[in-house]
Amino acid sequence: MSSSFAPDRRRSAVLGVKPGRKSNLGFAIACVLVPTLVLIAALSLRARYGLAVPSTSTPLVVIHARDYTFDFPDTLPAGLVRLRVVNEGATPHHAVLTRLEGGRKAGDYLAGVAAFLRGGDFPGWGDDPGGPGLVMPGDSADVTVTLAPGHYVVACYVRTPTGVMHLQKGMVREFDVVATPGALSVSPPQADVTIELMDYAFALSSPITTGNHTIHVVNRGPQEHEVQFVRLEPGHTQEEAMAWLEGGMQGPAPLRFEGGLVGISAGRDGYVRQAFVPGDYLLLCFVPDQTDGRPHALHGMLYAIHVT
Repeated sequence: MSSSFAPDRRRSAVLGVKPGRKSNLGFAIACVLVPTLVLIAALSLRARYGLAVPSTSTPLVVIHARDYTFDFPDTLPAGLVRLRVVNEGATPHHAVLTRLEGGRKAGDYLAGVAAFLRGGDFPGWGDDPGGPGLVMPGDSADVTVTLAPGHYVVACYVRTPTGVMHLQKGMVREFDVVATPGALSVSPPQADVTIELMDYAFALSSPITTGNHTIHVVNRGPQEHEVQFVRLEPGHTQEEAMAWLEGGMQGPAPLRFEGGLVGISAGRDGYVRQAFVPGDYLLLCFVPDQTDGRPHALHGMLYAIHVT
């Protein structure tokens, strides 16, 4: 195939001008080239003087989860952000994000959790944008959420075999989200499946099949919800999985935690990048109910799927 340019007639047609109108052709080329050159020059100057160059790609933040700490930058950008939790510990972990309101800090957050564990109401002064779901040691979970500017905490609510939450052992961390001047708008991921969350059910737009999927998760409320993907180990049942979870995750696990989107406030949405292999899965919501504190899964918010 020749690498030469196309004939003038074709090239003119692409530019939207008639052949033979040289002045119009020159004007059209100028309209295309001048803005491009201006943009290139502007980006070059920003880079030369150490200024941030706007990007149209979603920022990626890697959260290293260990026993019992989180490691990631102190400041995150506002807007659509891709969060990937990498479990470098010896137990399952997740990353629940909360934007604190009213000038509150991590100490206020922990005091609120402690009051809830004593039978009180969970604090209502936080907004949860969603975070990467539970994964096994050595695995990772990948979500895209919208972060508003503000002061946040990230925490792990998994319990040890003795019933102590990981956040009570220090697995909670503060960070700030700030708006980036001149940041370009970022388009959300292109989803192929939508999962709607509600009291107390999951609604899927289409069956989930083997392979990689981008899943749009929408919380229709009225309570906070989440979707946690759990894959049953071969030969084990849904009943065995639920008994193991309710029993404090004692003994060999009949399941694998495969990620998901955790802790998302009513009216919010997010995206999950998820790989599925053939097998039996459960979709679960572990968020405590506003009325009795029991996980929503015990109110019937679980959904079994068979992936082929």
